[in-house]
Amino acid sequence: GWTRSASASPRLPESADSSSRSSSSKPTGASEDVRSGEGVGIPDSSFTHRAHKFVQKRYYMPKYCDVCQGVVLGSAFKCQECGMRCHLGYGSDKHQDCRAEALLNPCGAPVASAKGKYHFGDVSKQKLRDVRSLARMRIVDEVISEQKDFGKMDKLKCHVAEFRSRWGRVRINWFLLRWQLVTGFLLGLLSYFAVKFSLSDDGPKAQLLAAMQATSNVAALLFLEGSLAAALYFAASAVSRNAALLHVFARDVAKIDLAELGIDLKYGARSAKRIASSSLSATSVLLFAACAAWWNCLRAVWRH
Repeated sequence: GWTRSASASPRLPESADSSSRSSSSKPTGASEDVRSGEGVGIPDSSFTHRAHKFVQKRYYMPKYCDVCQGVVLGSAFKCQECGMRCHLGYGSDKHQDCRAEALLNPCGAPVASAKGKYHFGDVSKQKLRDVRSLARMRIVDEVISEQKDFGKMDKLKCHVAEFRSRWGRVRINWFLLRWQLVTGFLLGLLSYFAVKFSLSDDGPKAQLLAAMQATSNVAALLFLEGSLAAALYFAASAVSRNAALLHVFARDVAKIDLAELGIDLKYGARSAKRIASSSLSATSVLLFAACAAWWNCLRAVWRH
């Protein structure tokens, strides 16, 4: 008696039914993140965070900036995806570039309209800030176009291509490994002879103390190198997550198209993560060997 047939279930109106079908056909948040690199000029599916798609819009009624909560009137930027509003550049409360601050944050759910407080003279002050922002944008455009005319961007592109062709991931790993071996050997050698010559006794115990000091210094150096490799890994992970934001920030604020220069931050971050992971593995093995040598020296000193 509590069940009902499918034919007896109430039907939604046509508009609601069509809206439910359209909403169900939209991608979820996880799939929307895949499209984070739209408009960047590099593969979309490799990004995690989606960048804002700002377009310039003119407001005839006062609104408020979603970054600095200052009044917006006249020309401003609005994101086509989430609806975020921001000034052309300078904002209230010492905000130097509202659009740059907005581009450093990922585009997500629709943004609710900001509600600020209007004070007498805010519109005229913001108009002066907009004039300064437009002047700064024109200056940056002229500087970049001048550098392109001089051919400096082409030279930079050639340097990037040369670096990528010469320094592959395997070559960098071998270079780092040789660097660790050479620096560890030199540090251990200097530490050994420094302690040995500072001791008046030249017996076996003095040699063991010198060896123990040398291995402890090498272990400390390897621990520092491992910490740097771990920091590089986490930094590369952060760049990989925010690669789309950085590409759009460089293109819209600094007026430098990284894709045009052959710079792919996502690919570079992945390569850096692999290099850091390989370096961390090699450093762990060397650190274990140094600690084992130090422990053997310590046991030998105890026996003497």
